[in-house]
Amino acid sequence: GSWKGAALYLNVDPSATVGLTLRSEYISDSKMIYFGTKNIFANTFSLNIKTGAFTLIPELRFESAQSGFYTKNDGSTSKSTATALLAAVYKF
Repeated sequence: GSWKGAALYLNVDPSATVGLTLRSEYISDSKMIYFGTKNIFANTFSLNIKTGAFTLIPELRFESAQSGFYTKNDGSTSKSTATALLAAVYKF
């Protein structure tokens, strides 16, 4: 294949109820076979709010690519995108 990737996670829990995570990812597809762009770089910021068995995780993700890889609502392309996500986890 022609692609490779790497990810780095940085975590800190300033208290028992709050955690912060930064995840940085890099994907390279030098022959543009799998992804249609040569490079993708993404950062995801997560906040973990814990109370008992319940964890609420809001996330913000920012991605950029070497070429117009992302599709906008009007059908045009963009080299970057941003996404917001809210996850809820219950451990039992």
